[in-house]
Amino acid sequence: MVLGKALKTIDVFRHVPNDLTESTKIGGTVTIAAIGLLVTLFYLEVSSLLSISSKTSIHISHREDEDFRVNVNITFPGISCNWLSVDLLDVVGHKKTNITSSGFSTISKYTLHGSYVATAVRQYDQSPPPTSTEVAVDDSPDSDGDDRPRVVELTKDNFRRVIDEHRVVVVNFYAPWCPYCVALAPIYEQAARKVEQELKRDKGLVLAAVNCIDAKNSELCHLNHIQAFPTLRIYRDGTDNPKEGHKHMHEEYNGNRRADDISQYALNALKETREEHHKDEAALAEAESRREYASYGCVVAGHVKASRVPGSLIFSPHAAGHDFMTEAINMSHVISHLSFGNHPLKGQKLPKRLKKKIPQDMGGVYASDKEDHSTLFVSLSDHVTHEHYIKVVPTIFEPVSGPSVETYEYTVNSNLYASEKGRVPAIKLVWDIWPMEIVNKDYRRPLIEGVCQIVGFLGGVFTFFLVVERLTTGAWQRFVKASQGKLG
Repeated sequence: MVLGKALKTIDVFRHVPNDLTESTKIGGTVTIAAIGLLVTLFYLEVSSLLSISSKTSIHISHREDEDFRVNVNITFPGISCNWLSVDLLDVVGHKKTNITSSGFSTISKYTLHGSYVATAVRQYDQSPPPTSTEVAVDDSPDSDGDDRPRVVELTKDNFRRVIDEHRVVVVNFYAPWCPYCVALAPIYEQAARKVEQELKRDKGLVLAAVNCIDAKNSELCHLNHIQAFPTLRIYRDGTDNPKEGHKHMHEEYNGNRRADDISQYALNALKETREEHHKDEAALAEAESRREYASYGCVVAGHVKASRVPGSLIFSPHAAGHDFMTEAINMSHVISHLSFGNHPLKGQKLPKRLKKKIPQDMGGVYASDKEDHSTLFVSLSDHVTHEHYIKVVPTIFEPVSGPSVETYEYTVNSNLYASEKGRVPAIKLVWDIWPMEIVNKDYRRPLIEGVCQIVGFLGGVFTFFLVVERLTTGAWQRFVKASQGKLG
């Protein structure tokens, strides 16, 4: 009893007896409005408490010694895959050349026909041009004393006629200033003598040559897409492209530069050409697999792992054992895809909310796989190098649960300039990685924050409507008394 009395003395929530209270229509109306508002606000607050919000912040990136992918798909319509080299360089001294043949990348070269790759990925590692004392050539005259040249010199005037008159013609497109061509000339002449000795009076095969530096032959070499010296083309029955539906494919000899090897390859080509009409499909396919083709045009596609430092991918003509006719190298190209990192929307199960936030194009102008996003860059003159400077910005998406997703957005500025005379033009993809990273983080509000918020607005709304009810009721009562003349 004593405890009960003590508790009553400290009660701050004292009740007014019901018989001392009065219900009014105004009070009922305000109560309905208050209840409606309280229910609405309670629902909105609970929904907000259960929903996921996002905040974006920028931090210094502390990621060290991590590799990231560079994904490319670039088409070069004016250069052969045989000559195109892809090199990777970075600012800390790492240099990897011809990465299409390395194990740390999956960059490949394809012809414009897509599926036919053949020698498109082969690298030609010819030895340096030998000195005159290293070239073993049989200079002894024939038994009949005839020491005339056996290699037929071709020009634009007799090229078509010679090609049509023989079943097989091997043509050496050369330049007098090329040291590899100078070294090959006596070997090629010896191969022609061996062919003549083997065939006797058979005129089905001839070895010929074209001087591409002669102004009269410049158009001839251009029409045959000659870009490097020496180039040995094989013409069978009037064409160097016997594959139907494969435009700008040329059969070439890229074997050892020895007289025996060249002559034997030419003799085998003649034999195969004469027997083609009598072979079944399997035998034809086997013979076809031994041939080597060069393509005019090349597609470079795949990815390479690079250090997380500024670097560059350089696409340029290169081949050991050859010199290039730089004015014939056109580095026009189409960028179909360029992105960095792993594409998070491919092969990963991500929450729908996160999928919506990640850019479909991975945040780059060339990062989309859609065909209408491809961009053409044209070289309108000789010796033009294209450089694309790319600013890469790491962007991190952190969901409420599960692993974070890292993407790389970028901006790009493109420029072209004239290369130095004598140097082959190139395509340079130069990137610089921003030292900061953008973090887009999802989060839910703490439960205690939501409870306090609900309690706070419940009390505030109740107090507000209590004041409204008192003021409204008081004003109404004064109005009624005034109308009755009871205000004195």
